[in-house]
This record gives sequence, C-alpha cells and structure tokens, in this order.
Amino acid sequence: MVTDIKTKYENCIEEFVSKILSAFDDNLQGIILHGGIVRDSTPIDRWSDIDLILVFKHYSFGITPPISELSEYLDTKYDLRMDINLIYESDFEGDYMKAKFYNSEIINALNKRGTKILYGSFSDENLALFNEREAVYVYLNTVQNLFRRYYIENIFRDKKRIKNSAYIQRIIRWVFSIIRSSLRLKGIYANPYQESINELKHLSIVSSEDINLLMRLMEIRNNFSSFDNMSEDGLIELYSSIESFIEKYIYEVIQKWQIVDTTHGK
Repeated sequence: MVTDIKTKYENCIEEFVSKILSAFDDNLQGIILHGGIVRDSTPIDRWSDIDLILVFKHYSFGITPPISELSEYLDTKYDLRMDINLIYESDFEGDYMKAKFYNSEIINALNKRGTKILYGSFSDENLALFNEREAVYVYLNTVQNLFRRYYIENIFRDKKRIKNSAYIQRIIRWVFSIIRSSLRLKGIYANPYQESINELKHLSIVSSEDINLLMRLMEIRNNFSSFDNMSEDGLIELYSSIESFIEKYIYEVIQKWQIVDTTHGK
C-alpha cells in the first residue's frame, strides 16, 4: 500500500509511461509532464493532477480508447487524477499550422517551460512560429466562457451543493491559469499561484483588494479546512468576488494592456 504522497504520484507516472510505451511505441513521439507535479517539490493532496501531454506521429482510431481505459484504471488504483492532452504532429506541421495553433498550454510545454520530458525529444526549431499572443487571447476568451457557464450550471444552481469542494478547486485553478496566461502578454513566464501574485504586485496592475482575494484563494488551496468551515453566505460572497474579479481582469487584459515582445523569458 502506497502511503507517501510523492511516491504515489511517482509510481503512477512510471506505470502510465511503461504501459503507454508498450502499447504505442511505434507511433509515440513523446510524453511531456508539466504543471504542479514538475513545479512543486511535493504534490499537494486534493490539488495536484498529473498533467501529461502525449505527442503522436499520426492519428489512429485505436489511440484514445486504451488511453482512456488506462487513465481511469490508474486514477482508481492511486486515488488521484490524470489530466491528459493528446496531440498529433500534424496539429502544428509546417509554418502555417504553427501560426494557427492556439493551444497556449501546449505551446508553453513545447517550449520546455516548467516541464519534464518523460519520453522522446523535441526540437527547438521553428518554435518561434507559434503565435503565442493570439494563443493567449484565445485561451482567455475560452476560459472566460467556460467560467461563465460553470457559474450558471453549477455554482449558483443548487445552493445545497455550493460547498462542493470540486467547484472551488476548479475555480481556483482557472483563476490562476488565467493570470499566468495573461502575464505572457507582458513577456513574463511565471508559475501560477504565489509566483503569479508576486508578478501582479510588481506590475501594480491590480488593486490591493484583488490581491487580498487572491491570497484568500491561496489560503484555501494550502489549507482546505478554511473552505470547509465557511458559511453558505460566506461562500456566496467569495464566489461573487471571484466572478467580479475575473470579469474585470480579463477586460483589462484584452482592452488595455500594452503588448510587448513575448520572446522575453524563453
């Protein structure tokens, strides 16, 4: 029985890679680990997903079913969650396709920012052809739309479920993912959470009230009992404050931020 959380994550990743290589060695180009598992010295229980990008040489119908089955099996076996992105080399084949490839998260990983290559190798050639600025805008608009729908369909739909921990976990991840992505428009490649807050402070682009809200979210992330002990009215106030912040923040980013050379920090 695995009791150490770091060992649990390491064993899960090792088993996943081994079985993926056995199943797809001929077609598999690479496996990239990214996110908090790479960034944090120790995974944070209830928060740390295993974020993986699988790069295949070409599409095949037989790829997704066994990956889905394997990830479900490992999720259950190790009591954690695997978050898998699947891409094919044809997705960004040639200069034109690179310029129209708008997955900001994957572009960041291919540029080897806060990642670990578990299998394969990736050339740095022509990575500059990815249009990261446009990818950021696409990402912000996409997440903002998901955010709004999530509030309608989940957060305020059933007040009895407002204390659902999965809700606040998703919202906090989105908030800091939005901030991290937006900072790339300033030429800053920061990790989410505390490092991103520090960058916002340094840039003086949000209010002290906004910083206090973000610190509250950090407190919940670091100590979940602070969320569990909140009243229903307190939760409504928190979610309303987050909603207000995101709407204001994304508007400021898209409408008012001066765009700078984003090659800084590569």
